[in-house]
Amino acid sequence: MENSQFDNFEYVISHDLKTMLRAIQILTEWIEKENKDRLTESGKEHLVLLQERVRRMDDIIDGVTEYAHIGREEIRPEPVDFNQLIDYVITVRQIPDHIQCTILKSLPVVTCKRSHMKQVFQHLIDNAVKYMDKPNGEIKIDFCKNEGFWQFSVADNGPGIAEKHFNRIFKICQTLHSKDEIHSRGMGLTLSKRIIEQAGGRIWVDSKEGEGSTFFFTLPRDEAQG
Repeated sequence: MENSQFDNFEYVISHDLKTMLRAIQILTEWIEKENKDRLTESGKEHLVLLQERVRRMDDIIDGVTEYAHIGREEIRPEPVDFNQLIDYVITVRQIPDHIQCTILKSLPVVTCKRSHMKQVFQHLIDNAVKYMDKPNGEIKIDFCKNEGFWQFSVADNGPGIAEKHFNRIFKICQTLHSKDEIHSRGMGLTLSKRIIEQAGGRIWVDSKEGEGSTFFFTLPRDEAQG
C-alpha cells in the first residue's frame, strides 16, 4: 500500500470510525440517563454490554492503527538495558500484590528499538496479570544466549493454554476468554509478533492447561556486545 493510500486508510480508521463510536457511546449514555427509571434490569444489562462492545471496538481500532504503523516509524535501534526497561514496565503496570514478578538473572544490554521492546514486555506481562487465576501468582523473566540470538522468556503460573490454540492467540483480535468476562482488545500478542518479526526474531508459546504459560522470543545478538 502506497503512503498516500495508507494515510487515507488510517484517517478513515482512526478518525471516521472512532467518531461514529463516540456518537454511539454518547447515545447509549443519553438513553441510560433519560430512561433510568423506566429501564428493566435486562435493558440496563443490554446497555452495559453495548457500551462494553463500543469500548472494545475503540481499543481494536487503536490496535489495528498501531499494528499498521510498526515498521513505518523512524525509530533508531539503540543499546537498551533490559533490566532497566523491565523495571520501568513493572513500575508503570503496578502489578497487583498477589502476583510476584521476578527477573531470574541480570538481563543483557540489547541493541533494539526501545519503545518496541517496551511494548512487547508490557503486552506479555499484561497478559500474565490479566488472566492470572492463582491466589499467589508468579511471573518469571529470564534469558539465554544462543548463537546469533538472545532468547527471552516470560513465564507465569496462570491457567495455561491448550496446544491447539498456540497459533490462534497470535492472530488479530483473538482471545480465548469471553469478551464479556475479560475486557481485552486481543491485539497484544499480535502486535508483539509483528514487532519481534520486524526485528528479525520470532515469538512462540509453550504451555499446558492448568500449568501456566511461557512466552519465548528471540532477537538478533550484536556480537560486539557479547
